[in-house]
Amino acid sequence: MDETEELGHTGQIQSPPVGLGDDLPGDEDFLRRQMRRSRLWSRVLDLAIFVVPCVSLFLAARLMIASEMTLMEGYRGYTWRGDATDIFSYAFVLYGIGIEIVQVVMLVRTGQTLGKRFLRIRIVREDGTRAGFIRGYVLRDVVFKMLCSLPVVGLILLVADIVSLWRADGRCIHDRMAGTKVEVVMEGR
Repeated sequence: MDETEELGHTGQIQSPPVGLGDDLPGDEDFLRRQMRRSRLWSRVLDLAIFVVPCVSLFLAARLMIASEMTLMEGYRGYTWRGDATDIFSYAFVLYGIGIEIVQVVMLVRTGQTLGKRFLRIRIVREDGTRAGFIRGYVLRDVVFKMLCSLPVVGLILLVADIVSLWRADGRCIHDRMAGTKVEVVMEGR
C-alpha cells in the first residue's frame, strides 16, 4: 500500500463537510446571491452616475440665482438676466441626455451600462446572443418604465419585479417581458 493511501490522501479534491462550504465560490446559492447583489448595485451605480452630477448642476444653478437676486437687491437698476443659471440649466439637460445616450449605446452594443460594466455583468437574450436595441432597451427599459408609471398597477408591478429577483432563475419581470437574462462576463469575452 502507498504511503499517501495510508494517510487517507487519494489525490482527489474532496468537497468540504456539509455546512462549512456554504459561501464558497462555485456554490449555486452563493452565485445567485452574488448575481442579485451585482444587479442591484449596478442599478445604484447607474442612478448615481446620472443623479449626482445632475443634482450638482441643479444646486449650482440655484446658488447662482440666489447670488444674482442678492445683487439685484443691492443695486437699483440692475436687471437679472439669468445668464449663468441658464448655462447650468442647459448643462443639466445636456448631461442628462448625454449620459442616457452613452448608456443606451453601451447597452445595445455590449449589453452593459456603465454600472453593469463595472460589476462585470451584461444583458443577453435567453439563448445567450446580444439583446440589441428592441429587447435590451425598448422592451426591458422603456416599456417597463411606462407600465410602472401607471397609478397603483405600476407600484404593484415594480414591487413584483423586485421580488422576482429572488426566483430560482433570478430573472425579473422586465427580463421575462424582453426575453432577456443577466449573465456574468467572463474574463476575455
